[in-house]
Amino acid sequence: MMTAGQSESDEELMRKISLGLESAFKTLFENYYPELVRFAIKHVRSPEEAEGIVQEVFLYLWDHREDIKLKSSLKAYLYAATRYRAIYFFRKKSRLPDFTEVNEVVGTSEGDDAQLLLEYLEVETRIMDVIEVLPTKCKEIYLLSREEGLTHKAIAKKLGISVKTVENQIRIALKRIREVLN
Repeated sequence: MMTAGQSESDEELMRKISLGLESAFKTLFENYYPELVRFAIKHVRSPEEAEGIVQEVFLYLWDHREDIKLKSSLKAYLYAATRYRAIYFFRKKSRLPDFTEVNEVVGTSEGDDAQLLLEYLEVETRIMDVIEVLPTKCKEIYLLSREEGLTHKAIAKKLGISVKTVENQIRIALKRIREVLN
């Protein structure tokens, strides 16, 4: 998130991070950590777990800084990675088979985990790109539904529109997302 006093773009920060400049990483961390923790809390409902998830995202970013090639904005990448880690958290918590257990069954190596993560993030980035270009009201309604978890009725009340309008706007957003993914 660019603030008024921020002099470097996310792209410039990522370029410096890929070169190993810790000061750029620290700046990026300070810019995004609080909002990513708030975002993660919405998914895992635990401040401690949310902080751990976001720290893992930043650790992954630093460890793979030379390999990460962004196809969208850095912000979209960070949000997608945070969402992925939250999903992974629930997999482990609910003891659904995680990637390691699946790998044992199908005989793939643990090195495939990174590839699966990259593929997931690529799809997630494509979805975020679609969301970014939705009409303003459609985007707002979709994000209230998917990111904040509000019901159609709650969104309608918050925005002063009908539930039917909310349903139609979400239908439009989902249709555009499906079109991009097909």
